[in-house]
Amino acid sequence: MQGKGKVRGKFLGGCLESLCDILTGHIFDDEKEICERYGIFPSLDEWKGKILFIETCEENPLHRNLKRSYLL
Repeated sequence: MQGKGKVRGKFLGGCLESLCDILTGHIFDDEKEICERYGIFPSLDEWKGKILFIETCEENPLHRNLKRSYLL
């Protein structure tokens, strides 16, 4: 999308807010456990060789708000 190089591969990623929720349990305390139990979140091996693609929700949050919400 930016730059001049060419890259080939499969995308893996999704909504930044959802990924953060899964990793931090920010919304639901048991979210990480449920994702692990049912294999919802990709394993480390599944990330290998993939192109990370991240998008934000429709609300288009400011980066400082994401940092404040998920890193504190």
